[in-house]
Amino acid sequence: MKHLDMRTLTPRETCIARAICQGLANKEIARELGIAVQTVKNHVSVIMVKLGVNSRTQIALLWHAYEAHLSYGSAVRMTASTTLS
Repeated sequence: MKHLDMRTLTPRETCIARAICQGLANKEIARELGIAVQTVKNHVSVIMVKLGVNSRTQIALLWHAYEAHLSYGSAVRMTASTTLS
């Protein structure tokens, strides 16, 4: 697996990765975003390559880990700044 860096995803890819985490199927994502199902599939393939994964499940797992990392980092910064004040 590649280094976890969600910043390599475009805004559209980020939106699709979030939708995958919510358990939406390609057809549902396409309907929600107003794009073709094949376009969603193309985006999912690109996301997999960028993240070095082989499945939608792995995209979801990495995304959840990424969001947890961001939340943890924010909590640590908030705690540090409150403690220092």
